[in-house]
Amino acid sequence: MIEAIYVELWWLGMSVGDMKSVRVHARGVTQTSAATQLVRLIAEVAVMEGKDSMAWGYYNDSPDRINVPVKWYASVSSKPIVISPPYDPPVVEASVILEQALLKAWTTGEGVGGVDVMEGLSSKGVLAVNTESRFDELRCFLPKSDFSGRVVTLAASRMDRSLYVPMAAVVAHTTGIVSVKQLSDLVGKSLGEDKRLVIDRACKEALVEEV
Repeated sequence: MIEAIYVELWWLGMSVGDMKSVRVHARGVTQTSAATQLVRLIAEVAVMEGKDSMAWGYYNDSPDRINVPVKWYASVSSKPIVISPPYDPPVVEASVILEQALLKAWTTGEGVGGVDVMEGLSSKGVLAVNTESRFDELRCFLPKSDFSGRVVTLAASRMDRSLYVPMAAVVAHTTGIVSVKQLSDLVGKSLGEDKRLVIDRACKEALVEEV
């Protein structure tokens, strides 16, 4: 109990101007690699910028079950991070959905208790969805909340098979948690110059809509 209280207070203290977190919703096994690489990429860029960071997975169910909904996180802070995962951050600045159908999982009760992609999302945060649809077509699947931030849609699957490069670009572009330039530099050096073009294209083609 004491440890739980400490964790909650620590997150509340760090979230004010210091801690910024990103949550990624994905499918177990089929999208585990993409989700893992996405949060690791954000964490690595943060380190390049002189920040502290961490990336981890959080499972409500077995991660080895094919297509079961899973969550991955990246947290970035200008101060040292002094606690270890796994746990659910109470507030995230961005909720990233790697598959459009995961939005429907809330209404169908898929997974353990459904998948509330809005849970803990900052009221002024970013909901980023890999989809070819516009937000108006997706709105009916979202649970009610006081969210008044931005919804970003991008057909990432058509852009790059990895998924994580264009979606990481969207996170950087819309939240500023890490810089697009540093992201592009890291991706270019580690994955090849063609991936820089993917980042540029993702930033240009992402459709940002105010809720």
